[in-house]
Amino acid sequence: MRAPDIAFMAADQIRNVNPDGVLRLVPRLVVEVLSPGNTPDEMARKMQLYKNAGVAAIWILDSVSRIAAMHKGNSVRTLSALSDRHALSDSQILPGFSIVLSSLFD
Repeated sequence: MRAPDIAFMAADQIRNVNPDGVLRLVPRLVVEVLSPGNTPDEMARKMQLYKNAGVAAIWILDSVSRIAAMHKGNSVRTLSALSDRHALSDSQILPGFSIVLSSLFD
């Protein structure tokens, strides 16, 4: 079992909770916030686990470099908080949600 920093599951996914109260389902979006101890190998393993499990989108946030990497399918979109126009969003997974990256890191 892997527990990302943030996970998004839509209401239609959360119908049956196991008796122990643990949700055993694949989130549509996971967010990992890099910590100083995270290694590139560790993050690559996590990414592969999430992809193999069927996670649709993975966002990696690096507060030191103020960069977000948005992984979806085989594509990666890298955003920098240095631009006020860069926003985290995914209209297919989170319709109506958008947050300016610079405000997230501030």
